Amino acid sequence: MATPDEVIKTARPKRSTGILWDHLSEEKIAAIPELARSAPRGRDAGHPTG
Repeated sequence: MATPDEVIKTARPKRSTGILWDHLSEEKIAAIPELARSAPRGRDAGHPTG
């Protein structure tokens, strides 16, 4: 981050370590065969897998 007076170092945001299933629509999952094969039964929303 930069201000007129200084440059401030910030930490990088943490990235997910898997697929966030609740961010994907059923249509998107169906359109991508590897996602369809990997989708958990019942799609535990919000729990990344991978």
